[in-house]
Amino acid sequence: MESIISPWFFYFLELAETIKNVSFVFAVLSGMFLLVAVIAIIVVNLASEFDKDDEERLIPMWKKMLRRSITPFIIFTFLAIFVPTKNTLIWMVVAKNVTYDNVETAIKAGKDVKNELKMDIIDIINELQGEEKEATKNE
Repeated sequence: MESIISPWFFYFLELAETIKNVSFVFAVLSGMFLLVAVIAIIVVNLASEFDKDDEERLIPMWKKMLRRSITPFIIFTFLAIFVPTKNTLIWMVVAKNVTYDNVETAIKAGKDVKNELKMDIIDIINELQGEEKEATKNE
């Protein structure tokens, strides 16, 4: 019997959720590092009025770190935003598989089951009534 939903789908649900969470953490960390680099450049510029040696040595270092932290920040932010959550992936699969034909098939199957149950209940009632009639005849 062929499965309706591939087991790999459930694996990728968890994988997408993990990628989203890890990307969020790294986006926050790289954003914090970016903020530290910007603050350091501002502090070094303000302090450099008193010490020009520090400015020549520290500004290029912090600018290099700033450039290195922008790319991961952008990449991880985009991943955190655009990787769908587990619920979104489930909704996408449901939206793809729920069609008018599938709904009509489910309604028809439901009616068939209802009619079958109704006939079973009628048979049980008739059996019980037959047993009561036999019991009253025997008395």
